[in-house]
Amino acid sequence: DEAAAIDSRVHNLGRLEKSTIKSTLCNYDYLLLPSKSEPFGIVLIEALAAGLPCIVSNASGPTEVIKDGINGFIFDLNNQIDSFDDVMNKAINISEEQYFGMATRALDSSKKYDSSELVKKWIELIEMGNDE
Repeated sequence: DEAAAIDSRVHNLGRLEKSTIKSTLCNYDYLLLPSKSEPFGIVLIEALAAGLPCIVSNASGPTEVIKDGINGFIFDLNNQIDSFDDVMNKAINISEEQYFGMATRALDSSKKYDSSELVKKWIELIEMGNDE
């Protein structure tokens, strides 16, 4: 992997077995998803469920899930180099207390994507449709 050759702190994990995703993600501080287009990345939900803040681009999909400074960081694709550099500096220099808060909010934000919550939302929508 090219990035790993440049910086030993970068790990491209490739494809993981479903049973090892959460335990593997727990070994890291952030998930980095720098996609130029990403409709909805289940990997973001998996990372959040592991209490892992995410660093994402401002592509439309990730910004529906990640809130800048709340459960991760967002960099601007239009100003990619400077914005990415700023975000990475924030991520590296965040205090332990701030990081813990962000990780807690990451975990909390994953709960709205839990299957039981999604079923509740679908039932509400169906009931609304039946009332009309």
